[in-house]
Amino acid sequence: MGRTSIRTLADRLLGGHLDDELARRRLAGDSLADIARWLDDEHDIRVTAETVRAWCSTPAEDEVA
Repeated sequence: MGRTSIRTLADRLLGGHLDDELARRRLAGDSLADIARWLDDEHDIRVTAETVRAWCSTPAEDEVA
C-alpha cells in the first residue's frame, strides 16, 4: 500500500474542500501562518506556513502521489 500525503489527508478531513478553503482564506486576507494555525486549531492538522504556501501554489491534481 502506498503512502498517503498530508495534503490528501487534510483534504479528506475538510470534506474534499481543502483547495476551496485555502483560496477563500487567502482572498479574505489570511496569512499563510493564519491558515496553518486555523488548520491546527480547528482540524488538528499540524503543518507549517511553508507547507500551506506549497499547497496554495500547487493544485491537488498536480501533486505526485
